[in-house]
Amino acid sequence: MTRELAKTASFSLTHLSVAVSVAYALTGNLRTAFAIGLIEPMVQTLAYFLHERAWKPRPAESSAQGLPPQRRQAEPRDDFAAA
Repeated sequence: MTRELAKTASFSLTHLSVAVSVAYALTGNLRTAFAIGLIEPMVQTLAYFLHERAWKPRPAESSAQGLPPQRRQAEPRDDFAAA
């Protein structure tokens, strides 16, 4: 668990430094760059949550027209047999 926490912290600092650097390169203002660098990860977190919800399977998608999903293996066909 401590390795995962260290990795998460490392990624967060990397993300923050990239966001601040890009914002500073675009604005030339360090205060604005830090503001963007702090706000952007929060917006990304919300966007990720919404994205995951959009991709979550819905009950209607689990079966077609109320029928259970078919799990059938293909049966061998004789017309494809080698001569």
